[in-house]
Amino acid sequence: MPSSLARPAVEVEGALRAWLRTTPAVGNRWYFGAPDTLVFPFGILEVTAIVPVPGGVPIDQATVRLDLWGMTARDKFAIAALATGLRTTIDSLPSGTPMGTAVCLGATVINGPRWSPDVADGKARYVLDAEFLLRP
Repeated sequence: MPSSLARPAVEVEGALRAWLRTTPAVGNRWYFGAPDTLVFPFGILEVTAIVPVPGGVPIDQATVRLDLWGMTARDKFAIAALATGLRTTIDSLPSGTPMGTAVCLGATVINGPRWSPDVADGKARYVLDAEFLLRP
């Protein structure tokens, strides 16, 4: 017989952005899309997948794309340093780290940082893909 208790979903986007805004990469300049007023460097967070972990405990595995932006292509090395530092921060994240409305049980960068400049205007961009295990 199925349980009448609903499994609470983890509020992933807000939790990750709250945590990212405490990291030294770009501070509080993490957004879900390009901001109206561009202050460089900044980061864009995109959750690309959320998969519930099987079992009775509400844990979600979130795959996230993190874009770090610089003003011009000349900012490549500065943005590369920020992206490398962010990778180290994510890969070193201890289990039990509070993230806004969630708690992180583990995280790892699965791809990147990789150079991916904006072809339209040449702005510097590094991209990382990471996975986070989160519970409410």
